[in-house]
Amino acid sequence: AAQGLLFLHHTIKALASKRLAVDRRAFHELSNQIIGYMLGLWHSLHTTLLHQVGLRAEESAITLEKAILAIKILRKLVIQGLKKPEENADAMSFISKLFIEARTLLDVRKNSPPQPREHLEKYCVLHQKIWYDLLENHPFSFVQHISTCLSFICSLCFTP
Repeated sequence: AAQGLLFLHHTIKALASKRLAVDRRAFHELSNQIIGYMLGLWHSLHTTLLHQVGLRAEESAITLEKAILAIKILRKLVIQGLKKPEENADAMSFISKLFIEARTLLDVRKNSPPQPREHLEKYCVLHQKIWYDLLENHPFSFVQHISTCLSFICSLCFTP
């Protein structure tokens, strides 16, 4: 499954880099069609990862690798594959879930052993890159998440 996700990641990355109008249109259509599936897959992998890290299961490294690939794919789909992410319910659902899941992930990271901790931190950074990319590329899509974002930042700054 990790190889399939890696192949899909490279394919999405290649399609996202196309500049011809017909290629862009095809990528936008593909993004609209698969974003719901990828959101479900990412959420499933993320939930499994949190559970496995909590149990200190050895499979958590493989699940983390898959979750990282899934979130990278979703990042390309949302940021580059949608003309107006705010018009796509799945995309906005994903952005909203990111705030909740990032907070949970940061709590789990605190209690994890040093080995997976740096990979979990990379995964956390990917969450933040999506917010940054959305703000940079689609500021109107980010407007509805400003209060959630500010409360997330305040909780990180003022919680020991």
